[in-house]
Amino acid sequence: MCLAIPGKVEAITSDGMIRVGRVNFGGVVKNVCLDYVPEVVVGDYTIVHVGFAISKIDEETARQTLADFRALGVLDEELATEDEAFARAAKSPQSRCPDGSCSNQACGCDSKSTNSLGAPGPSHLGTGDSTNPDSANSADPAAPKP
Repeated sequence: MCLAIPGKVEAITSDGMIRVGRVNFGGVVKNVCLDYVPEVVVGDYTIVHVGFAISKIDEETARQTLADFRALGVLDEELATEDEAFARAAKSPQSRCPDGSCSNQACGCDSKSTNSLGAPGPSHLGTGDSTNPDSANSADPAAPKP
């Protein structure tokens, strides 16, 4: 998920070309580009999306939004460090199909099969239909089915 999160600007610096704010998102502090909101000053609240402040908001709205995101359980995910995100992904259930398009029952993939290149993995990858191991090329709807 990718949300726009409100945060409080604690400091503003510039490297000569880019305004960067130190923004506090309810305890998690990150550096954010402030170039799109030149009116924002230290102490203001801003909405941040993928590292860019995109609008100024009032404190009450910011606090309520942070509380709502916490209650929904999405705040930790959105503000995770790269290491935390990778650790969470490593714990998630994984598909046997490298492209993640099939379930273990939907196709004939198993860990002992090889693909058309002889590499380990499902033999149907690259055929145009990652969900049908018998498809010759389902990318072309007019193509005859085997």
